[in-house]
Amino acid sequence: MIEQIVLGFLMLRSMTLYDIKKGMEKSTEHFSSASFGSLHPTVQRLEKQNLIESQEETVGGRNRKRYTLTDAGKQHFLNWLGQDIELEKVKDNSLLKLFFLGHLPADQAKTLIERYCKHLEQQIALLGLLHDQTEKIQVPESLQRIKDHQVATLEFGKAYYQFAREWYMKKFLENS
Repeated sequence: MIEQIVLGFLMLRSMTLYDIKKGMEKSTEHFSSASFGSLHPTVQRLEKQNLIESQEETVGGRNRKRYTLTDAGKQHFLNWLGQDIELEKVKDNSLLKLFFLGHLPADQAKTLIERYCKHLEQQIALLGLLHDQTEKIQVPESLQRIKDHQVATLEFGKAYYQFAREWYMKKFLENS
């Protein structure tokens, strides 16, 4: 998935590895994250496959590489994007904890669920703030559909966390 994230960001403009990582922190990292340690070999692989190319530049006395999507890279990304959206298993490690939480004393389990619900509240607030900030960004008409789809991921994340919080509250906290 990291390869598709890199290619997707480069569909917008050429970027440095730092630009890609910062872009991810404000968007895709809420549902798919990658470290600098995994991004670096990814761009190297993409460059060897001639899907991206790099250009050395010096800014403020520091050398860095700026990556640009090749025509083959654009086609590769669009081919991937045009495939059916696959149904995936829910990958939420909180469910693994929940599955085994019955092994703990009830009061300890309740405390952990209460703390988890507070973390969910914080994430809901963060995504709400990002959503509001993103909605205010003006983009050219040609990029509006791209922005709309990106904003939709924030809305999905917020709704997902709201559902999880409400479900945990109702299932484990309201009746105890």
